[in-house]
Amino acid sequence: MISRLRVMSAVHNLATRADNRALIVHSGLMPGLVNVVKNDGAEGRVIACSILAHLAKSDSNQLQLIHTPDLVTVLSHVLAATASGMEVLRKDQNAENTVEENLTDEDDSDDNDTNL
Repeated sequence: MISRLRVMSAVHNLATRADNRALIVHSGLMPGLVNVVKNDGAEGRVIACSILAHLAKSDSNQLQLIHTPDLVTVLSHVLAATASGMEVLRKDQNAENTVEENLTDEDDSDDNDTNL
């Protein structure tokens, strides 16, 4: 797992340079990147998505990326999961805020009771 993250980091560093992007797309790494996005943990997935974002900056790569088997499907699943996860996170944060507000309101009412 650690070696995979090191490789992903190295590819990410290469992908930041525009002159390397076409080489990466044509190197045969695309199925591996799709696999990492689909099956890896959060850290690997983030690095792989960042690599793909860098690769998509080159106009010449965009068509290749679209035709990479399963890439669009996998990315759409990741985005859908992220969107629903963000919604759950928002609901959790709203619930926490409501609880905190209620506790604060109770504390304030307790203070008012002692003033009577």
